[in-house]
Amino acid sequence: MRKLLLFFTALFVTYITFAQAPVNDLIENATLIDPTNFVEENLRLDLATDSGVNAIDCGTAGFTKVYYKFTATANANVTATLTDMINSTITQSFVIFYTAPDLNQTDESQLSVASGCELGTTASVNVTPSQVYYVQVHRFDTNTFSRITFNQAEPPSNDSIINAIEITSSIYNLSLIHI
Repeated sequence: MRKLLLFFTALFVTYITFAQAPVNDLIENATLIDPTNFVEENLRLDLATDSGVNAIDCGTAGFTKVYYKFTATANANVTATLTDMINSTITQSFVIFYTAPDLNQTDESQLSVASGCELGTTASVNVTPSQVYYVQVHRFDTNTFSRITFNQAEPPSNDSIINAIEITSSIYNLSLIHI
């Protein structure tokens, strides 16, 4: 009986240890990230705090959520993706990008929606250099572990006709040049 009691005590302590509220569950504690390649795993989003404050243009009050923030360093497309740690289906969740005047926000009142305000596990936004962005992530599912991934894709160097790349083919001895 003592071994069984010890086992359940150890199991309970382990569960409590791993089931802690995320540190970035309030906007003033948003995690500063490098959006080019950032991954955070084993998040219990259902334990986050509901601030009760709505961001402008998006009714997110009443939802538990975590926050990330960054300042864009280049013209690029940043994508944030929410996945389950064991590949279970995710329901009624959102990932929303916002612009902000600075990295020191204390409430959602100065945020402006940048990516759209809708349910989903992925959001993307075209970022501009020196602009500050905040990202809210919510997952409705309880007792689950989540992974949030940020990736940045910069546009190609030849994205306009002025920057066209000259291509020469030796097979047909043709030369394609930009005008």
